[in-house]
Amino acid sequence: MVMKYFAAKILSLGSLVLLAMAYTIQMGSDVSETVKKVKYDLNGVLHVDAEGVLRSYDQEGNVIDYRRLDSNTLNNIAQLYAEENSNKLIDLWSNVDSSLIDEEQVWAPPSHLMPPSVSEADAAEQLQSANPKVFPRWWNYCNQYRCTENWECPRQDPICIRCVRSGNFTAGMCFDV
Repeated sequence: MVMKYFAAKILSLGSLVLLAMAYTIQMGSDVSETVKKVKYDLNGVLHVDAEGVLRSYDQEGNVIDYRRLDSNTLNNIAQLYAEENSNKLIDLWSNVDSSLIDEEQVWAPPSHLMPPSVSEADAAEQLQSANPKVFPRWWNYCNQYRCTENWECPRQDPICIRCVRSGNFTAGMCFDV
C-alpha cells in the first residue's frame, strides 16, 4: 500500500515536470519562430522596443523588417532573462498594444524607441555581467550568449545567428534561428 502511494506521487511529480518542460519548450519556440521570420542584417541587430515592436535594423540603423508582438510573446521574451531584468521588461510591456502603432512610426521610430547606443565599455560590462537563465542544450541554448549585434552570435556558436536586444538593455541574447 505504501509503495503504491509513493509510486503514484512519483508519477504525479514526473507528469508535472514533463508538463513544465513542454511549456518551456513551447514558450521558447514561440519566441524563436517570431525571430526566425524577421529579415536581418549580419551587422545589424534586432530590438524589441517599449511599444512591443520587434524591429530589425541594418548596420546604419535603418529598419529593414519588423513584427508587432502580442502580450504573450512579450511575456515569453521577458521570461528568457534573469529575474531582475525579466521584471523590468514585464513592467515596461505591461500595458502595450503594438497594433496601435502607425505604420510610419514602425518604419521610422523616434530615437527613444531605438536600441540604445552601445559604447565599448558598456558592451564589455553588460556582456560580462550577464546572468542568463541557462537552458539545456537540446533547447534554444543560444539564449545563454550575450551580444550587442548579430555578427557576435555566430562567433560564440555557429548555429547562433541573431542578436535580440530588448527595452533599454544594451546587451541582448542570441537565437539559433
